[in-house]
Amino acid sequence: MEWNAQVGSEHPVFPIFRAISSNRIGSQASLALLKANRLASKAVSLLTRLVGQTILRSRTRQLLRIIAWAYARHRNEIASLPPRTIRALVLAEDHRFYFHYGLDPIAMLRALYRTLACGHVEGGSTLEQQCARTICHLRGRTVGRKITEIILATMISSVVPKRHVPGLYLCTAYYGYGLLGLDTASRHLTLDTKTIGGSARLVAHLRYPWQRKEGHPFRALAARRAEYVKALLVRDDRDLSCSESSWSQQHIKRGDMRSSSLPDARKL
Repeated sequence: MEWNAQVGSEHPVFPIFRAISSNRIGSQASLALLKANRLASKAVSLLTRLVGQTILRSRTRQLLRIIAWAYARHRNEIASLPPRTIRALVLAEDHRFYFHYGLDPIAMLRALYRTLACGHVEGGSTLEQQCARTICHLRGRTVGRKITEIILATMISSVVPKRHVPGLYLCTAYYGYGLLGLDTASRHLTLDTKTIGGSARLVAHLRYPWQRKEGHPFRALAARRAEYVKALLVRDDRDLSCSESSWSQQHIKRGDMRSSSLPDARKL
């Protein structure tokens, strides 16, 4: 079977292919780091799953049912989301989304270092953690809440396919005053999520929720964040175009255009 260059960018192979081929992650050392990150994430995930299935079994099952109910409710909405909006979310909030099992050890270590050494509190949450936190209303900065969030993040794949986690988060997230959920936010903020600008603005409001007050600092911060996300999307489109072109030329010369020659996301 020949490789189809028109496959949508939401295909699980493409984020990895782009990451490896782009200037951002182009070296063997970077690829090795990503593989190590994935292995470490798998090890930690197995441990937290064990805790969730034994010590905290009752609580975990109850919260997983809530997540499963939310997924069933929004499944059609998730299927209709533009791939660009999903890509904007992954690039801005969890760019190693396809390289972990619900926890990102690299992000966790970075956040720990900056908190202890620099005195700057920084989050290291993955999309699975943010999704679990939002749907299950896990509030407060307590150890118990964080443990529950981590366990749910590693077990969410049992009720929600990984490729649908970003969409589920978008459909249930808080975007500002009175704006809960993607449909409400899109209508109130008049966002066209099929465009780069609309997708960037939507994702920006996840970090800086919309505020009614005109002079609120979050408004200016959200605008700056939207420009940043827009730049990420533009660069990613350029990287994808260059990667597909160079990959095609390289394998045409070798007569190797089989889909099996692409890196398999499940093996990384």
